[in-house]
Parts: sequence; C-alpha cells; structure tokens
Amino acid sequence: MEQKLSDILEIAKDILKPAGLKGMHVSDIAENAVRLAKNMSMSAEEFQAKLQPKIAANLKLKKLKPTFAAVKWDSGPRKGKPRQGWYRLRQERTQLPENTVTPPQPDKAFTGKAGEYAVMAELLFWEFNPSIMAVDDGIDIIASKDNKYFHIQVKTALEQDGGRFSFSIKHSSFKVHDTGNMYYVFVLRRGLKTNLLLFQATTYVPL
Repeated sequence: MEQKLSDILEIAKDILKPAGLKGMHVSDIAENAVRLAKNMSMSAEEFQAKLQPKIAANLKLKKLKPTFAAVKWDSGPRKGKPRQGWYRLRQERTQLPENTVTPPQPDKAFTGKAGEYAVMAELLFWEFNPSIMAVDDGIDIIASKDNKYFHIQVKTALEQDGGRFSFSIKHSSFKVHDTGNMYYVFVLRRGLKTNLLLFQATTYVPL
C-alpha cells in the first residue's frame, strides 16, 4: 500500500514517469515542473528546495511502500551506490508488462567481448570470414573477403546519462595500426538495441 502523496510529490511522480529506470535529478524535475507550468507558483529553486526533503522522507517509509527510489551508479568505483539527488519511480517486478525486459549492465570485460561478437555476426551477414585474434595487440578481428584482409578494432560502450557514449583509443595503438586496411567499429549499446559505426583509420592529428 502506498502513501497518499502531497501535491508536489504527485507532480514529481508525473514528471518521472517517462524517465523510467534512468530517473532524473531533482533539479531537472523542478525545471520540468516550471516548463510544464506545474511549479505551484514557485521558482525552480524554490520547487527543488521543497521537493527534495519530501522525496527523501518518502524513501524512508517502512509501513507504507515508497513511491520513489534512489537511482544508483551502474558503473565505476561507486557502482551500486545511490547517485546524490537522482530519483526514479519505484517499480514492482510483478507490475512490469510481460514484454518488458530490463537492459543488463554487464561488467566491462563482458561488454567488450559482446561487442566483438556483434561485429563478427554483422560481418558474416555481409559474407566476410571473420576471426577473433588470440592476443589483443590493438586488433580484435581479422576479416577476409575476395582474398583481401581487413584489420578491425572494436570499441563498445553502453549508453550514459544524457544519451552519450564514450570511447577511447590509445595514441600508440593508433600509430602502430595506421594503415589503409585498418578499421574501427564503435558499438553503441542503447537499452536492448545495438548500433554499429564504422571508421577507417587515417593519419592521427593531435587536437
């Protein structure tokens, strides 16, 4: 059984519904309340100051089920710990639609290997013959077709806050493999969908 929510918590609940498990920072909730004219005649700063303690109190409910939940870090040294000021709506597993699947958040090693196999699968559809290198020295996959060989380095990243993806390539590795048949494939994992971006290696120009 959930607690009857105050007006400001009802507003926060409506604003958080589209955010799903990703949630939203309390300052963004306040800004959206102003944008939607649901700010109860308060400025964004005033709305945030009034909302913050009410959500915090809701999280501490024991006899009644909280409506809100803290958003936790899904990677890095603080993985599993609450992100300060970030909240989402609490969701019961039994209340999720049958066709809803929560995207996994695998360890970095699993993510990288999954990306490599995703690229191999795509290469096979295009009738390339791919093979994963036994030792990673800057080349993950060698693919052949029509007696031509292509070197491929795969970089995989999960979607971060704000819909961003982050990749890095070592300068030393880039220089060693700076050839015409070297390609980089960036694997973008957004929820349950995977997109691939292909780039051919060119001369490195420091910014």
